[in-house]
Amino acid sequence: MPVCVAAVAVDIYCEYALVKRGESSVAWAIFHGTLKVAADILPLALATFGPVGSLIGVGFSIGTRWCSDYIRKLEAEIGEMLPVA
Repeated sequence: MPVCVAAVAVDIYCEYALVKRGESSVAWAIFHGTLKVAADILPLALATFGPVGSLIGVGFSIGTRWCSDYIRKLEAEIGEMLPVA
């Protein structure tokens, strides 16, 4: 449980830092932060199903982080293609 709490705190801080540096909007930071927090808590909820539940939870967490990173890259590519108004 302390690992999940620490992971949630780190995710929230990282999203805050991205917004502060201007690398992300508040809306996208909320989206990615919520996605990562759900991924951090899911293994804890699935642990009641034993080792298989834990493996599924960890796999989901890793997959969610990969998807979040991929979405950020797509967002950056789309931003580069749009004309500056």
